[in-house]
Formats: sequence, structure tokens, C-alpha cells
Amino acid sequence: MRSIVCGSPIIASEGFYLDFIRDYQLGVLVKHPCEIPAAIEEIIHHREAYRQRCLNFCEQEISFEKTWKDFCEQLKETLDLDLLKPFV
Repeated sequence: MRSIVCGSPIIASEGFYLDFIRDYQLGVLVKHPCEIPAAIEEIIHHREAYRQRCLNFCEQEISFEKTWKDFCEQLKETLDLDLLKPFV
């Protein structure tokens, strides 16, 4: 998140919790390390567009509450684990 806040697109391993990177075009997700060189090339060739999307995302979308709620919803859907429900 620190990189995105600074306007730096990221390369990360693919995972359900990082789908927002693809959805908001904040960087490139890879499935295997061999995909990293192509991801670097993609970011280099479109650096300014990625940078602007990162900055816009931070201004409009980032909040702990929203991110935590989204994370909890993904856990509920994927693992049937509800972190928003009070412990019994």
C-alpha cells in the first residue's frame, strides 16, 4: 500500500486479496516468477498511466474501514470465516 500511496505501481503474486490491484490497474499480478520481466516491461511502458491511477485510487478509495470490510467479505466467501461477527 505504501508504494501505491506514493504513486508507484506494484508487481505482486496473484491472490484473491490483491484483486483490487488488477481491478483498479494499480500494477501487475503474476502467477509465477517467470512472468516478472514482462510485468516490469508493462509498467515501464505505461508508467505515467499507472502512477496516475495509483494516486487517484489513494484519493478516492483507501480507508481502513472499507479495506477491512472488503477483506472480511472475501474471507467469508472463500473460507466461510466471518470476522465481522462477534465471537461467541
